[in-house]
Amino acid sequence: MRRRHRLIRALLWAHLFVCLIWLYLFRTETQPPIWMIHVFLWSVLGIQFSWGYTVGLIAGPSRRRRWLLWFSLLTVFMPLYFVAALFRLLVHFMGLPTALMYLLIFVTVLACETFCGVLLGVRANAKRGSE
Repeated sequence: MRRRHRLIRALLWAHLFVCLIWLYLFRTETQPPIWMIHVFLWSVLGIQFSWGYTVGLIAGPSRRRRWLLWFSLLTVFMPLYFVAALFRLLVHFMGLPTALMYLLIFVTVLACETFCGVLLGVRANAKRGSE
């Protein structure tokens, strides 16, 4: 039980750190350090899964706390910010039908990342709760 709380706390701090870097990158007018760019790019790929996993660990399989699972969508703006820029480029160069197809694929992948993260977090919570 204690290890789960430490893991949850560490994951929450890591997500706060990533969100602060995103906010800094949105507002900066100077060249950011290269490590921030790396955090930005890797978080586009993994933020939904890791945040869904964190929420799944917090909420667990309990019916009483199931409403907390909606918090897994809190960070959805982060990958969608990147996808929106990519969508605009695809519309400009390839046309609307092709861009919509890619948007559907990206949003489906994003939904699967979130769902799998929550599912694995709930499963890990249930396993640790039974130990």
